[in-house]
Amino acid sequence: KQRPFAFGGIWDKTDEVYSFAIITVPANRLLQQLGYTRMPFILQQEFENRWLKPTTPLSVILDMMNPYPVKYMNAYPISNRIADETINDKSLVTPTGKLVYEETPDEHKWPRGRKKGGNPYALAWGERIIHKK
Repeated sequence: KQRPFAFGGIWDKTDEVYSFAIITVPANRLLQQLGYTRMPFILQQEFENRWLKPTTPLSVILDMMNPYPVKYMNAYPISNRIADETINDKSLVTPTGKLVYEETPDEHKWPRGRKKGGNPYALAWGERIIHKK
């Protein structure tokens, strides 16, 4: 079983208020196919400890900040109901069509949460190989 992935982000505390932001990077080929130009910076597991270590040089941090490899992602169309903020159930991420990339049945897929507006696709992340059509 694969554990959840991590987003790269930054945080700060000023006047007893904590704030944070998720860093974005240029979209990989999959997200570009869906009409996006940016995507969250998804840390590859082997980079997580270096990312969190305060002494990691900025040059090393910047070298990590690349789009997540397409071979570990997939997407499938979902209902336009995803844009309706009054609906919040698992039917929102039920596939309404085929995956963008073909997969074998034993490959892992992790559908992720809802997105406001935009293209109605749910993304799946995991350690697996994509078989192009």
